[in-house]
Amino acid sequence: MNSTSVFSMHTQQSEFSIRPAEREDIPSIAIVAQKSFVDAFAHATDPDELAHEIKENRSEKYFEGIYGKDTILVALVNEEIIGYIQFGRVDHHYVESTDKDIDFKRLYILTKFHSQGIGSALIDAMFANERVKNASKVFVNVWDINTKAIRLYGKYGFIKTGKQYPYFFNGKEVGHDEILVKNLGGQE
Repeated sequence: MNSTSVFSMHTQQSEFSIRPAEREDIPSIAIVAQKSFVDAFAHATDPDELAHEIKENRSEKYFEGIYGKDTILVALVNEEIIGYIQFGRVDHHYVESTDKDIDFKRLYILTKFHSQGIGSALIDAMFANERVKNASKVFVNVWDINTKAIRLYGKYGFIKTGKQYPYFFNGKEVGHDEILVKNLGGQE
C-alpha cells in the first residue's frame, strides 16, 4: 500500500474503506482513540488515570506530534473515520531491534464496528504497506488482559517473546504489556 492507496471492502454489516491518514483527519482519529480506549479500559483504571492517558497519548496534540513519523491508516464508513492502525519505528528499549524493525503501536476500532473484519483489514493493509514490506520484524505490545487482541495477533503469526513490561497509568502500575513479534524474514 503506497501513500495514495485506498482499499474498499464490505462486511455483512458495513461497507468500509482504508486509506492513509491525512493531517485534517487528526481530530477524528483522536476521537476514535479516546472512545475506543475508554470502552476497552475504563473498567481497569480510575477516572484520573484515564484522563491523564487520554491527554498524553490519545489527544489531538499527541497525533500532531507523531504525524509524519508514524504511519496511520484509517478505516472509514460513509466517509467517517471509525478506526485506525498506527505503526512506525521501534522507539522503546523493551526489545532489541534494528532500523528494519517496525513497532505496531495501535489498532482501535469504535466498539459498534467490532467483529466485522475491520481490524483484520487494517492489519492486512499494514502488512501491505511499503514501510512494513521492507521490515525484518514487527513488534506489538498488548496489555495482558486484552485476550481478544492477543488472539487476533496470534492469527497473524505474532508470538509472545516472553518479555513483559509494567503498564502504568499516571505513574501507577496497573498491569503488564506482553511483547509479541512476527518475523518477516527480512535482512537483520
